Amino acid sequence: MAGITADQLRGLFAHEAEGRLIELGRLLLRLEQTGGDEEVVRSIFREFHTLKGSAAVAGLTEVSRIANDLEELANTLRVGTQPLTPEVINSLRIGTARLTSAISPAQGSPAQDIGRPPTPQVGLTPRSGSVSLTGHPPEVSPPDPPERWAELRRLVAETAATHQRLGRALTEQFNVDPMTLPEFDEQSRLLGNLQDCALRHQLVPVSTITDRLHQVVSDLARAHGKHVRWQAYGTDTELDRGVLGQLSESLLHLVRNAADHGIELPDERVRAGKPAEGSVRLRAVRRVSDVVISVTDDGRGIDGSGPGSGLSVRRSVEAVHGRLEVQSYPGAGTEFRIIVPVDPPGRERRSSRTPGAGRLPNPQTRSAPRHQSILVVDDALTIRELQRAILVRAGFDVRMATDGNDALANLAEAPSDLVLTDLQMPNMGGYALTRAIRADPALTHIPVLILSSSSTDADRQRGLDAGANGCLDKGGFDEASLLAAVTQLLGANR
Repeated sequence: MAGITADQLRGLFAHEAEGRLIELGRLLLRLEQTGGDEEVVRSIFREFHTLKGSAAVAGLTEVSRIANDLEELANTLRVGTQPLTPEVINSLRIGTARLTSAISPAQGSPAQDIGRPPTPQVGLTPRSGSVSLTGHPPEVSPPDPPERWAELRRLVAETAATHQRLGRALTEQFNVDPMTLPEFDEQSRLLGNLQDCALRHQLVPVSTITDRLHQVVSDLARAHGKHVRWQAYGTDTELDRGVLGQLSESLLHLVRNAADHGIELPDERVRAGKPAEGSVRLRAVRRVSDVVISVTDDGRGIDGSGPGSGLSVRRSVEAVHGRLEVQSYPGAGTEFRIIVPVDPPGRERRSSRTPGAGRLPNPQTRSAPRHQSILVVDDALTIRELQRAILVRAGFDVRMATDGNDALANLAEAPSDLVLTDLQMPNMGGYALTRAIRADPALTHIPVLILSSSSTDADRQRGLDAGANGCLDKGGFDEASLLAAVTQLLGANR
């Protein structure tokens, strides 16, 4: 479809879904902590809504159906027909785990189901809107490091090596200084940028796994009747993606044992002269050549830290060329410190000898015939890229924005001939964007086409009332219908 294959489309969805599922984990924790903050509820609804639409466009019907069920449950909280209860929060968690399991095989990798209980079902009973649950919440499984980054690093390293060999060949065989060739200089600069980009993408913050750890502590405390406070510091500390992926299982093991075996029951803590509430803390710190991640609890001490925890974690840490340190204080708590190198062995670094890496050639400006310009506004990566591919192939100039505020900033720089927008977006949604366009004398003539999975007659009418010129349903979205609607609106606006 439109120069983008089904596999590429699903790959885009997999990338988008990864970030949205992480955000959902954060939002569900905040939902429990805040007791139903309206903005948190709206954000949860919006994430499920976006996943539903993106999955439908990517052809993942089952994923879209599960996201739709969760969107409807979140909507009952949003409109106030369902009170927030522990059962509802649990339903959202179980449903999100089910959604994650459905997305995993869609990404082309098998779901991680070893040792997990059966996949739960989540839904609403038709009459009361109450929560219906079967099964039990699955254990949190830390993500495996993506193999695609290893392949990218390998290709970048091979390209850099080939480029350097080319430079030497020009000097040795043809007595030509490669730095005097603008084409070689430009290639050096672009390769340097690519190496920088690859290196940046190898690093991820510790925060990408802390929500899962927090969830484990929260679930265990609730299951065993304990009061446990989770604290995390230095979570913006960055670590090699592969190393953090391998350490995530060890960190999960440590926080599970701290909450399960280390922290005492409230009565036992009070008898020992401690606060009834225990604490489990994670702290990440970058030093000159290594990163230290510590997990500390104020529980019983090493006797309560769980059988074999130190040995299994030590093996995992040593596998990534790190070391493990343990300090325990009987009756006062335990600290595990994982110390790993910032630059693990085998990681490619940008060569400082790449010829011409810092020099910029003078760009040559060329005039080109003007094509009609379309601004695509959608917070869903999958849908934005699909729309862009379709429209570019049809000969349009395409700019993209992620929400209404971003779109207005784009339009202030240069107006477009048409705006194609989603409805449910953060910061400023499609309704508000359409009204803002109609209220601005410099923009009011621009046609607005809504493409949304909010496909009820009321939604369409609300969009038209805001000033939209047409509405398309993402559920029935295809290349022909999009281009027909765009062509019709642009023709009518001439």
